[in-house]
Parts: sequence; C-alpha cells; structure tokens
Amino acid sequence: MKALFISDIRNFLLGKNIYDLSKPDCVFMLGDLLLDGPGQFYVLKKPQIPESVNVEKLKAENAVYAEDEFLVVKGNTHVSKELFKLHLSYFLDFVKYIEKEGSKAFLIYGNHDKIFDYNDILSKNEIKRFKVYETYGLVNCADKNILLVSYGENADVASYKRADLVATHKSTKDLFNISKLMKRCSLVISGHYGTKLIKISSKGDDFSHYERIIVKIDHFPLSFASVDFEHENVSLYTSDESIYFKTKISKDSFTEEKSAFCFA
Repeated sequence: MKALFISDIRNFLLGKNIYDLSKPDCVFMLGDLLLDGPGQFYVLKKPQIPESVNVEKLKAENAVYAEDEFLVVKGNTHVSKELFKLHLSYFLDFVKYIEKEGSKAFLIYGNHDKIFDYNDILSKNEIKRFKVYETYGLVNCADKNILLVSYGENADVASYKRADLVATHKSTKDLFNISKLMKRCSLVISGHYGTKLIKISSKGDDFSHYERIIVKIDHFPLSFASVDFEHENVSLYTSDESIYFKTKISKDSFTEEKSAFCFA
C-alpha cells in the first residue's frame, strides 16, 4: 500500500505521469491547489491548451515564450484569469484520472484556498471519490489512521494521539509541536513552504534511533512525498524547473531522500 502527497501546485499537467510512477492507493492534496504564491509554470504543446482558454489573453497576462509548436507560460493564477482557467482545467483532468484509476483521494485547504468551495467544484464536475476536509478529519489508508488538518485549523488532542500520520499545511515550527502530541513513532507531512526531511531523535544526532519524521513539500511537481506502508519507508522527491521541459519523466528525473519509519 502506497500514498502520494502533493501540495502548493505549480503545474497539474505532470500529475498523471507522477501518479503512474507512484502507483498510489491513496492520494493526499495538501492545499494551495488553484492559487499559490510563487505562481504557475506550464510548457504546453498547442493541442494541450483547453478550448476555454483565450491564447492571446493568456499571452498578454503572463510571461509567455511562444514557438510554432508550444507555449512556455509563467505567471500567477492570482492575477491571470486565463491562466486560472488553464490551471483549473488540468486540476480537473488530474482528479478525474485519479478517480478513474480507483485510488482513495483526499483534499485539505491551504492558506490560499479559503476562497474556494472544493466540494462544489468537484460535484459540478461529477467527481465523487474525493473527500474534502475544510477543517480536519481522521481517515484510513493502509489500515493506518491519517489525520488531515487544513491551514489555520487544529484537531483535538485525542485525534493527534490516535494518528499514525498527520498530513497538513503548516509552518515547520507548528509541525514540531504537532509531532510532540502524537505517538512515540510518528510521521508528519506538510505543504506550505520549504522542502526537507527531518528526523527527530532523542539521542542527539544518532539517527539509527529516532522517534519522529517531518517531511515538508511544496511547488508540485518540483517536490512530492510518497509513503510505502508495506516496506515502512517515506521518500521525499525533488527536482528543478527543467522537469517542465521533459517529454517524459521517470524516477530518475528526481532526487530521492528516503527514510525508514516506525509506527507504534
């Protein structure tokens, strides 16, 4: 059983490819999906541009490099209506693909998501398998208790103590505080900003013995996390903007940082 964690989305177009590489049983989207501070980056072949998008307006609203066969678009859905349309279209394509493949799917809110009603967006597009948690909720994946906590929200202490894994959208300082509320062996994965894998040991720098792991992800597809429950490990995958220009990506397109974990 595997789970895929993504957050702070810069590009949904590569989502299907990364999903196929990960082969997850559960997908967790950890906030800032349609709006994200640093903005979006797409490299599009002309047939990939949705019909709803006005290409000339897209060029006027964003930094666009155009050739006969493709467009390179760098901008921000906060300010560009046409880029928002494009980004939303690829978000819906991706979640429909996840639904078709049969994975469980969960979504929480980040600090840029509060203006959206994701339940309404998904239901209007006949997407039924996604579960949206605007505050917090405890779900099951691979017989583990996964606590989902949206930005600006907090679960009750009992829920933190029951959780094997917390998936959220918070600062690193908040994540350390959350880990202290959990079981002795625990894992916290969060979007928001920063990319790192942190092992917490009660024996200083002796990481042959550690109790907790914190994983920070942002700017998908430049980073994402994968948990393999069967083999008891978590991986943080990172790349750079050259990935947008690749016609096909593989695990070799990313740097992997892996750690074993324990669940009490």
